[in-house]
Amino acid sequence: MTGYCSHKLNLKLMCVAVIALTPVPLILSGFYPANADLSSTTERYYGSVYNNDALVPCGYVITAMVGATKVGETTTDSQGRYGYSPVFEISASPGQIVNFFINDHPTIQKAVFQGGVSTKLNLSAYGAASQMPSTSCSACSSSYGTACSTSACGITPTTLPSATVGTPYSTDLNAHGGITPYTWSITSGSLPAGLTLDSTLGVIKGVPTSPKLYSFTIQVNDSASNYLTLATCILVSAAVSSSQSTGIQTTTQTAAVTSNFLGTEEALDVSGNTLIAAKELINGDKRVSLSLAAGTVMQLQGRSLIGAGNESNPPAAADGSVCVRSYSFTPAGATFSPAATMTLTYVTPLPPGLAESGLYIAYWNGSDWIKLASTVNTAAKEVSASVSHFTIFAIRGVPESAAQASASSTSSNTAASSGSSPVTTSSSAATADSAQAFAFSDLSVTPATVSPDQKVTISVRVINSGASETTGDVVLKIDGKNETQKSVTLAAGKSQTVEFTISKSTSGKYMVGIGGLSEILKVDGDAGSEQTQRIPSEVIVGLVCLGGLLIAIVLLRDIFRHRS
Repeated sequence: MTGYCSHKLNLKLMCVAVIALTPVPLILSGFYPANADLSSTTERYYGSVYNNDALVPCGYVITAMVGATKVGETTTDSQGRYGYSPVFEISASPGQIVNFFINDHPTIQKAVFQGGVSTKLNLSAYGAASQMPSTSCSACSSSYGTACSTSACGITPTTLPSATVGTPYSTDLNAHGGITPYTWSITSGSLPAGLTLDSTLGVIKGVPTSPKLYSFTIQVNDSASNYLTLATCILVSAAVSSSQSTGIQTTTQTAAVTSNFLGTEEALDVSGNTLIAAKELINGDKRVSLSLAAGTVMQLQGRSLIGAGNESNPPAAADGSVCVRSYSFTPAGATFSPAATMTLTYVTPLPPGLAESGLYIAYWNGSDWIKLASTVNTAAKEVSASVSHFTIFAIRGVPESAAQASASSTSSNTAASSGSSPVTTSSSAATADSAQAFAFSDLSVTPATVSPDQKVTISVRVINSGASETTGDVVLKIDGKNETQKSVTLAAGKSQTVEFTISKSTSGKYMVGIGGLSEILKVDGDAGSEQTQRIPSEVIVGLVCLGGLLIAIVLLRDIFRHRS
């Protein structure tokens, strides 16, 4: 009787186990809640969004692209997230590379489309534009200096530095958000006599000629017909006479001067505008340094912070030179007397055709790159030059092919002017000339390490920095040799991501180059063996549950056998 009761209890336990395991087949058959309504061509993405290592506010636009095709778009919520509410689903084919953009700026992350799943993917970018505010405000009143909130205006600075008659003046305007390129204009009032506004760069510069408080309204338009206005003013003071001046006229700093070079902050020992002790400003990894001598007179446009940051989209050059590294120094227009020594580092291998000995530092003057007398230290991988003002600076070089072409062009023109036969330009040369308006950024190799014959996606951002629509070839080079190319047509100021898919059968390191940018592709024969195949957790759970069901069946059979 006791044995029968024990078997009866075991029978009840087995029934409970069977009932508990009943949902498992449903899970395995596709009714997993997160993926219940997803097909093999649909995938959900969600996560947090970061710009410059900080969570973005509500309203940032997240775009997903497969090649040149937009496959999805959503916005961030108040917690800086996307894909939670509403859900963010895209459709593509398994294996395709999905590129993500934050306000039209590429993210560091990419994804390989799987389909039928929900994927958590935090997105991050550096330098993505904020959303263009829809309001305008005033930064000047009759008493001068009543400034509005920077976040409300979307144009900075809201209060412009004062000026002095006869003293060179320059200040940069910046728009927060929108789709570049921007167009700047004065819609009411007027700038001080002697000053002009660069409509493309947003720089007010010149030499004031008349003392007065000048009020005016600045308007900036982006390429999507959005615009912002800012009512502001510049106070121009009379020049200081020689009897009043005790030396070089300066504008005393209103606060202690500090620096921020690529995240490394330091304080400068300054009295008025004069540096008391010599100082070398250098960032943490020693990519950028600026040596200032004691007694240097600094005109900082009324600012108290000088800095250097990466310039991700340097202007294109018309002389065939290639940008190796580029940095933006602020405040633009700041001057140093005597000149400071700037040292920038580089890494090898260099872009194809460049020699270390031919590198130099150049600065952007608003329309051209100006080459500086430079010193190259190949042992330390450094290039140095004397600079007396701040703007965009870059290490540049001219590839041997471009230098030869320039020499050939010069000799041909000389021959033509001396009565020789006219020179005929080939169609390939014309294409190369038209493509000079293209600038390149955000070169990526995905994945960067592969096994032989594994497909690799190489993408680059192409920008038409010219003033008209341009058609040209985007050439992919591997170890300095042309691998393949694609023809691209872009309207003025527009950009496009171009992708190439390649594979290499031989193990080794390959230098991938497009438009002067370069990345390393590593083909490793052991890469495939290192990548173990992950068994989905649903399959593991299913196998365990199936084993439990089999055990339950065997026990039930034994119970009924003993009972009979």
